[in-house]
Amino acid sequence: EGLLNCEDVARCLRRPDPPSEPQEPKRYDLAQKQGLADFLKDADIRLVRADFILKLHREGQRLPRRQEAESAYVDGRTALVTHEEVQVWADGKAPDGTQVISLSHCWESREHCDPYGYQVSKLAKALNGEEWVFIDYVSLYQFQRLSQQQNLSFRRAMQHMHVLYCHDETTTLRIESLTPEADIAEAETNQDSVIVYHHPTGLVKPVPVSELVENRTKYGERGWCALEKIKLPQLHLQQNELFEEGTRQVIEALQSNGTLAALSLAHDCIGVANVKALAEALRTNSALIELNLSHAGLSIDGIIALAEAIMQNRTLKQLSLRQLDLTGCDLGKAAVVLARALRTGQVKGTVTHPAVKFLCMLEDETFKELEEAQKLELDLFGRGLGSGRPPGQAPSNRRALPHRGDEAFRKLFAPLCRALPELKLRELDLDLGAHHRHFGDDEARDLAAGLGQQTELERLTLVLSINSLGRGAQLRVPRSAFLTSSLLVAAASHLGLGLQADPIPVSISVLYQLLGNW
Repeated sequence: EGLLNCEDVARCLRRPDPPSEPQEPKRYDLAQKQGLADFLKDADIRLVRADFILKLHREGQRLPRRQEAESAYVDGRTALVTHEEVQVWADGKAPDGTQVISLSHCWESREHCDPYGYQVSKLAKALNGEEWVFIDYVSLYQFQRLSQQQNLSFRRAMQHMHVLYCHDETTTLRIESLTPEADIAEAETNQDSVIVYHHPTGLVKPVPVSELVENRTKYGERGWCALEKIKLPQLHLQQNELFEEGTRQVIEALQSNGTLAALSLAHDCIGVANVKALAEALRTNSALIELNLSHAGLSIDGIIALAEAIMQNRTLKQLSLRQLDLTGCDLGKAAVVLARALRTGQVKGTVTHPAVKFLCMLEDETFKELEEAQKLELDLFGRGLGSGRPPGQAPSNRRALPHRGDEAFRKLFAPLCRALPELKLRELDLDLGAHHRHFGDDEARDLAAGLGQQTELERLTLVLSINSLGRGAQLRVPRSAFLTSSLLVAAASHLGLGLQADPIPVSISVLYQLLGNW
């Protein structure tokens, strides 16, 4: 006691610190299998075959350290999954039923996570033998690590541990209970022992459970720390039962935190108030780079608040929402913000909403003009139909899409009609000329329905030359043409706009040929 241990010094001399990792840490895709596989290989993490865990349970054995598990076998295979097998899994060629599970549990002693076999028995009841399980004690190199490679592996694993618990291709299994006191008393009475690394001797050998440094802290009381006091680079809480109160505390801490770069709150109990509070925190937070709200059950108010916050935040690079069906929701100007975030990759996920979908289809220049001036200018003139512009009509100076004619019309017209009720436009300049049979009564009605809900429009320019208005089989041509074209005029009237614009500071130009010929 108190004397320098020469053996420890010798070990340190044989085991120099590994070189420092690059300053810019690696990033792993949390949605693709390859992202998880890359992390497991880069950090040299070995998953445990469920068959091996079941074998330990049958034989009454305890979990081995990673160092000892590397030489263990089950049914002629290594107890630990190889990196080659992980890559086969990432390529989609693993056996059916293969599932990656990450274990969240308590270490019941300093020397061994499960000295009484209680957790192994719990796992045995939950596994069917086909799973690959991450168990820190078995999957990572444990104390004492005697090589540079082992230390480097452990360091890399700790850097990105969240990947194992928040990846889309993993399932987290929690064992929250501790070994019952009666079982511990029985084990001590029977003088049970467990094989561990014994630091005083430097040997791996059986040690009586009564000599271990036990830890009886409950699951829910472990590892919690306030963000204001701990400089965490990442915090992933999607597998915890924080509920609204716990989430509120985290968000409050986020407002004053300047180090947290990645936060996951992907559970269903965030609450509307907390989402709005989170949005408020994002307005001023300059550290957070990744925010994962997958499966968070966001309300429309919360989504709008987040969209507005994203617009002001210049640091957040990725917001994960997974899947959001916003059909029927009035997003207002938030639709443009969401579309911009999706277009740039700032938001990851699938957002179902007619306006957002249409905005994501636009070219960059067209979208920028809409975003900045609430002006939408689309040239869908049917050049691809073999019919030029009407005689005497000057060529348009509008910026044309690269896919003109029928292709552009088919791609954008229907999404435009569905999006119009949701878009907040001040100016709409739409050239739909020369589409013959492709623009008839039905198309006119769809367009009129959308225009009829434009409440902020100040200028409307429509070019409808060379169309098929009034050529329905059931109606006389002149009458059908008159009724259908009137739908467009009615849409303008609904907006409070007339064909005689002066002296009102609003102008409308409706150019059409009722019978489709010049």
